[in-house]
Amino acid sequence: MSFIPAVAYRVNDWLSVGGGVNVMVGFMRQKTGIRNLAPGSDGQVKYQDYTAGVGGDIGLMLQPDEKTRIGVTYLTPVNLNFTSVPHFRGTGPLVTALLKRRGLLGSSVDLGITVPQEVMVSIYREVTERMALLGNVNWQNWSQFGLVGIGINSANPQSLTQNLNYDDTWGIAGGVQFKVSPEFLFSAGFAYDSSMVSDGNRTVSAPIAAQFRYAAGAQYQWNEHLRSGVAYELSWEGKMPVEQSRQTGTTLSGQFTNAQINFFSANLAYLF
Repeated sequence: MSFIPAVAYRVNDWLSVGGGVNVMVGFMRQKTGIRNLAPGSDGQVKYQDYTAGVGGDIGLMLQPDEKTRIGVTYLTPVNLNFTSVPHFRGTGPLVTALLKRRGLLGSSVDLGITVPQEVMVSIYREVTERMALLGNVNWQNWSQFGLVGIGINSANPQSLTQNLNYDDTWGIAGGVQFKVSPEFLFSAGFAYDSSMVSDGNRTVSAPIAAQFRYAAGAQYQWNEHLRSGVAYELSWEGKMPVEQSRQTGTTLSGQFTNAQINFFSANLAYLF
């Protein structure tokens, strides 16, 4: 969750600048099964923590004429460093002895991740008094997010960087706004985002693929102060194959089919 207070200043008729501070709060909670060496039920390790990080947001808006606006925004990376003592449950005597020998029982574990930086360029163009076209392109630094720093604070401290093999992503989007009446505004659009994970590196814990987004919405201006709106978006990822190997030599093979996310939103704005 991010809280971003921001300020903007209009330098002249064609240039505006803005910026803000991105205060982000992160929550991590993970449960993982542990295979006991002796026959019986599996054990479990649980890890959870809250943390906060700070970044920034910078933007420029160019207005070459009354009907055109071009915006450029940059969102800086945010570092989130989680620290917690893992809680083990149900581990057999052999696994418990192994964890104790390696200094993992009672030791805190640090996990550091970087929320990706992002650059976006957008354009708004009024075609007629009732219709406007919109578009944007963006880039996100997900490869940095996939480099997870891990540290074990024990009598024998250890640290490493785990590479999840994430890729940077890019996206493109286009949309249209149409004024049905002075009070009623209809919007629709399409967007494409490339996948941060290739088919060969996809895991069950992060089943992600390229996203095709279809959206539509409407706004109604009740009076000069009050405006409300509703919107729907379908994010379609389709078929996602998984081929995940484990250190034990076993492989999980299969696929997710018809993967999709449905977003519904409603908003209410009051202008003072």
